[in-house]
Order: sequence, then C-alpha cells, then structure tokens
Amino acid sequence: MDTLIKVDSVSDLIDAANEPDIWIIEGLIEEGDQVVLCGAPKAGKSLMASQIALAVASGGNFLGWRAPIARKVLYVNLELRCKRFGRRLIAQGGDVKQLIKYSNLKTINCLRTLDIRDPKQCEAFAKEVKELEVDLVIWDVLARMHGADENDNPSMRAVMHSIRVASADKAHMIIHHMRKAAAGQENVNLGAAGMRGASSIHGEADLIMSLHVRSGQGARFSVKFSARNIETPEELLLDRDTKLRFHEASDEKMQRLRAVIESAFGIEPICRAKELIHHLMTNFSVQKRSAQYYIETAIEKGWIIDDSSHEDKRYEYKLLNSIISEDTKPNEGARVQ
Repeated sequence: MDTLIKVDSVSDLIDAANEPDIWIIEGLIEEGDQVVLCGAPKAGKSLMASQIALAVASGGNFLGWRAPIARKVLYVNLELRCKRFGRRLIAQGGDVKQLIKYSNLKTINCLRTLDIRDPKQCEAFAKEVKELEVDLVIWDVLARMHGADENDNPSMRAVMHSIRVASADKAHMIIHHMRKAAAGQENVNLGAAGMRGASSIHGEADLIMSLHVRSGQGARFSVKFSARNIETPEELLLDRDTKLRFHEASDEKMQRLRAVIESAFGIEPICRAKELIHHLMTNFSVQKRSAQYYIETAIEKGWIIDDSSHEDKRYEYKLLNSIISEDTKPNEGARVQ
C-alpha cells in the first residue's frame, strides 16, 4: 500500500548530505526553494523580481550573487499589461538588441485573479512548467492568486502548498505585500515580521526577502533576509539606477573596494587574476564568488581591465589610472578597514 511516510536510515541521511547543492542563484536560492519577496506598495518588488528573472535567465549577477548557469525562468505576471511589462524588461535588459541574452525568460501575462487552490488551475500551471522545463517560476502577485482569508493560517498554508504544486516543485518566488507600518516604524525594515497576512506564509517559505523604502539621506532602499536553509545574509542598503536595476549603495564601500583593488597591484600595473582574487578574499573575508563579483564591479567602473591571454594561458588584470595618492594608498599587505 502506498504511503506518504518514508523512513530514512542514518546511511540515507549521509548519502543525502553528500549530494551536491544545485543553485539557481549561488548561495541564495537553491533548487526547489520557495521564496517570498515582500514590500510595501510601489516599493519596487516587481522590479526586483524581474531583475532576478533576467539574472537567472542569462547566468548573470544579482546584488553580488551569481547564477552559475543560465536557466529557464517563467514569470507569471498578474499585475501589468503586457506592453508595460515588456517596456520594463527592455529598460532593465539594456535595449531591444540585448534582450537576446534573456531568451530563457518566458512570461504568462494574465490580468485576472486566479484560484491556485483549484486543482484544475494548479495542474494546468504545473503542466506548463514541466513542458517548458522551467527551473524558476515567479508569481506576481500573491493577492491575485487566491480567494482565501489572508489572515487565516490553515487557509494560507494550503495556498502556499498549492503554489509549490503549481510550480512543479521547482524553485519559485512569490511577490507579496508588507502590512502598513505602525506609527514610529515607518523608517524601519521589519523584515519577515512586517509581512502582511498569516504567519504560515513565513512558516512555509524557505527564504523571505523584505524590500523597504528608506527616507532621509543615504541609500534609498534596504532588503532584509530571513532564511531556513542558508546562512542568513546581512541587510543590504540599495539604490536603483536609471535602468530600474537595484545595486548596493555605499560610496564608502566603493572607496574601500577601490583602495583594496589598487593595493593588490602595488607599484606594478599588472596583477595576476589568482593573486587579485586571493587579495580580495583576504581583505573582505569573502568567498571566491564575491571576490569575482568585486572584480566585475571594478571592470564596470573602469578601474581595471581584463588583460588575459587565453592562448598563452595568462590570466591577469591591468590597473587603469590610479586615483589613490601615495598618502592614502594602503601599505603592502595591510588590510583595509
């Protein structure tokens, strides 16, 4: 007789522990994860979601995390008209010619409320996900996906389970709202605690990303994390550029990064790639993935160029126009604080 109960031995657990991690976004979203991206109305939740979709579809970066390979993404858009959603993707992708890089991204544009608890609707979406061989599904927005009482724990637990089924157990992201902040908390990112609705929404999800609009000087946004299966990332301060893409906002951090980059070169204009990566890992106490992202940032900002020769198996970078004076340049081997 079939049963839902499966008993694992210690050997089974050891085998499972040795299975490799399969990342959608390395260090952040793993295969099969249920992610909730929440924020106040007009905070930019959908913009962040489409930025993630483009990163995964192209094997690109998102706020320092890398999609190891380009994967197929299905974006279920329940809020924007098709033409406006298309214009947003063009803006974030660069231009129409650049969108060929994102051919792994597919969209369903349906301006109506679903009932994901309906077995027929749930099965129809799951079938589409399987046929398209999608690795990440983005549902925008939760409020249009059900007719349940959002504050009822059993009802929302069933909704979250139905979304897993409709996503064919693939990694998926659900866009959701934050509740209105209480007096005195308007400028605080409450994280998962500020999410609207039943606590079972948080309880079912593997990762919560809470986007908050900041007021006053400095960074315009922050994103806070609550994670079950990974080490919880620190809160990030963000800005958004003219292409509607979020990026880390810290002039001080950029100055420090530039100082550390230049200290790796010393008095030489050339630095081997392996040495530069190690230098960044040591100074920032980060893993190789983050060090490579810092190098990409330095290239984008025009501080260094890739001067490698694959034919000669020579992998190195060239420093361009040092701007740090001898008085402020770190001593060789010194850690920049």
